[in-house]
Amino acid sequence: MKYYAYHFSYSDMEVGTSISPKVYRDFRGMKATMEESLERVRAKMYSNHNTRLNCVFLAPTKESALEWCRDINIMHWRNERIEVPFFLYFVEISEQPIWFDSNILDGFKFPNTNKDSISKAYWDSGIIDIEPNTTHGLEYMSAKETIIIGKSKWRIKTDGEIVQER
Repeated sequence: MKYYAYHFSYSDMEVGTSISPKVYRDFRGMKATMEESLERVRAKMYSNHNTRLNCVFLAPTKESALEWCRDINIMHWRNERIEVPFFLYFVEISEQPIWFDSNILDGFKFPNTNKDSISKAYWDSGIIDIEPNTTHGLEYMSAKETIIIGKSKWRIKTDGEIVQER
């Protein structure tokens, strides 16, 4: 069975290209603490789920992928006043995605929180069937190559507006 999702990247790739899982390392600060806790809890209690440390991050809808890219690049367009160009890829995956609620990860921003409890809540949030109006913040980590079947170019303007390029 084939499944479909969205992936954003700063790299310009052609339709038909396979996107391989990427190894993520060299985290610093709160991001390092978060990823270490998530991986420790995953390995101990949720080993059936794909790791976040070697994957292709995917979003369930075009709108959620665009918002995700905007959120990740907020410092560039807001503080640095830099327009951020990127590509949005519609991809085919061969495994049933399990969507996780990345909004739970905001809990890592607060001091004195139980990191393992937040990690457990994240891994417990996994769902297969999603409602179209509840996709913001959902992410899937594919451990397999994904195939690009559609492509569009976008940019985040300095005021935060996301526009498609022609």
